[in-house]
Amino acid sequence: MIREAYDDAAATFVDTVGTIKGHQWQGPGLGVWTVRDLVGHASRAFLTVEGYLSRPAPAVELTRPVDY
Repeated sequence: MIREAYDDAAATFVDTVGTIKGHQWQGPGLGVWTVRDLVGHASRAFLTVEGYLSRPAPAVELTRPVDY
């Protein structure tokens, strides 16, 4: 179920990015970030999650998200 949700989110992201036209990349995204900045940040986040999931941690260091 979690994997399907992740796959759906990734597919939606790719579909959405595919609608961005040339002049829109430099447009406002969030705060001081442009659309290009946000797409780059989100792309990196997806790669980071995939990398972390491909290498299980040797031990659980934080048991709750709030501990982060």
